[in-house]
Amino acid sequence: MAKQEHLDLLKQGMEAWNRWRTKHSQETPDLSGADLSGADLSQAILDEADLGLADLRGADLSNVWLREARLGYVNLSEANLSEAHLYKAHLKGAYLRGAHLYKADLRGAYLYEADLREADLREADLLKADLTFTDLKGADLGGANLTGAILIETNLTDAIMTSCTIHGISVWNVALEGATQKDLIITSREEPSSPLTIWRWLSSSTCCSTTRKFVRSLIPLRRKRCSSLAASPLSAKPS
Repeated sequence: MAKQEHLDLLKQGMEAWNRWRTKHSQETPDLSGADLSGADLSQAILDEADLGLADLRGADLSNVWLREARLGYVNLSEANLSEAHLYKAHLKGAYLRGAHLYKADLRGAYLYEADLREADLREADLLKADLTFTDLKGADLGGANLTGAILIETNLTDAIMTSCTIHGISVWNVALEGATQKDLIITSREEPSSPLTIWRWLSSSTCCSTTRKFVRSLIPLRRKRCSSLAASPLSAKPS
């Protein structure tokens, strides 16, 4: 259960809360199970806070700081998490249906069994995020960075994956029925965009057979400034 002291501080507004948090950086905020639905927590400093099982439906969490926060089974449906800082946040079983995560920082986030159906994840950074058993049905991942992410039994049915970076992903048994797959970037951001580079990566020992099969299922594949690789990676010419 949440500490009443922490709830009372939060109700005083973000300026008072952030001032207290700065002075008591070693104290872990306990807001577990709290009813914060519809609350305005924009720009709040909640790093490492315990918000497990909290109700944050429709809350404004834009630009919030939740790095390494515990958010297991939290209800964040329809919440505004645009540009939120969720680096290495623990979101196991979190309910994020319809949540707005535009440009959110989810690097290294643990999203095991999280419900992100119809969520807005455009341009979100999911570098090395764990998306095992994550439900992303109908989610918009346009421009998202999935470099090094883990996608095991992930549901991407009807998801929009336009211009996603999928370099180095770990994939197994992913559902892709009805997904929009266009302009996928399969090389690292440091590598040149040459079609030959893409072909060499697919053929290299660093690309596991499961990843290779997944990538080739995302036909037609495209790299920025490259034409379709549907027919053959070597047939594409820079546009």
